[in-house]
Amino acid sequence: MGRNRIEFPFNPSGSNTFTGTVNFSSIVNFTAGGSVTFDGGTTFLSGFSVQGPGTVENFLNGTTLQFQTGTILQMFAGSSFTVQPGATFTFNNIPVFSAGIKLGASTAVLGDYKEGTFTPHLIGSTGAIGAYADTSVGTYRKIGKMVYVNFSITLTNKGSWTGTLLISGLPFSSGAAVGSSGGSLSEFDFLTFVGQLTLQLTQGNSLLAIIANTTGAGASALGYVAGVADNTSISGSIAYPTDT
Repeated sequence: MGRNRIEFPFNPSGSNTFTGTVNFSSIVNFTAGGSVTFDGGTTFLSGFSVQGPGTVENFLNGTTLQFQTGTILQMFAGSSFTVQPGATFTFNNIPVFSAGIKLGASTAVLGDYKEGTFTPHLIGSTGAIGAYADTSVGTYRKIGKMVYVNFSITLTNKGSWTGTLLISGLPFSSGAAVGSSGGSLSEFDFLTFVGQLTLQLTQGNSLLAIIANTTGAGASALGYVAGVADNTSISGSIAYPTDT
């Protein structure tokens, strides 16, 4: 077959094969039990609607699908769309999957992805902030209900706060139904503690604690503001679940 338009006869519930460039100038519906095979370049000027279950769509080697402005591609419950090895599926614009996506044979649905920046600060659990000042930056990536955070903070004045040492400004609170999440400090300067420093985020919390780990009794303890100087700088990362 050569160039075809919608006027070309087709069997919506049977087998249909199109070869060459096929132009559909209005919505085409293939109902349950029907199949359509495209062998060559295919251009949809308006819409292509697939209803199932039982509908089969085959796009053979060399087929190019071009969905022009205003095109609606609908696949109803029971239909499937498979890209075989060696084939590519390219979007020249950002596709929106409102119900989420599934990867591989998994039954889990990935329904959310976000990335952005936030502003972290070193704070004390008690006391006034006073003349506190810093230069800080934080980035995050949220995939589903997991949050991946990186941050860097450099103090220029620690102010007058007291108590245990915390980091505020996380983009999401941790999940309420899980235990603590642990992170690490990749770099720190002018920060005085005994032991190895790590990060801890308890469940249902948005404040990240700095923990000083030592050996023996009381092996893990909250870090205290007394170990912080006016020019303290820290960098670190943590991954944690969220309920958001």
